[in-house]
Amino acid sequence: MDEFYILKNTLAFFNYDLTEAGYNQGTDKNISICKFKLQQAIRRVQEEYSWSFLITPLIIEQDLTVNKKMGFSFAYKLPNNLIRLSTVFSEEYRRAGNYIFTNDSDLELWGMTTDIPNNIPPDFWDLVSTALAIIVLPTIMPNGNNLLSTIIQQYQWQSQAMIKTDLNNSFKKGTSY
Repeated sequence: MDEFYILKNTLAFFNYDLTEAGYNQGTDKNISICKFKLQQAIRRVQEEYSWSFLITPLIIEQDLTVNKKMGFSFAYKLPNNLIRLSTVFSEEYRRAGNYIFTNDSDLELWGMTTDIPNNIPPDFWDLVSTALAIIVLPTIMPNGNNLLSTIIQQYQWQSQAMIKTDLNNSFKKGTSY
């Protein structure tokens, strides 16, 4: 992720031309607001859809301290940073809270965590920029209701286009999450 790129695109909604010198100076209030809210914008876009490029194998281990429940032999603790569980490769399992219970001794799970893998499409970061503009607008431009509706509409268009592209790419690869 290139934070400068995201902030530059976000602030462009407000006719603010961010330069690298201004970014590096770190004294601008609007830049500080954007940096403070950036993780919120990333999370918003992550949670919107099961983006195929964010779905990865989950690293899990058996939890021997948990009593086995519901007649299953193994308990696996889900990652603390899990956003969405996408695929459980098991014939039979139950999810209870942050655990998966199963009879499989080598369970494989795929899902989305707050960790961002490498090689994310640039369109994802553009969508994050637009989401960030929506989040920071009330602070940067308190009377910007007209602009807000324009940015929301742009976000919806970008989001739908990305979902369509992601579905097409997943279909071509033969994957579905």
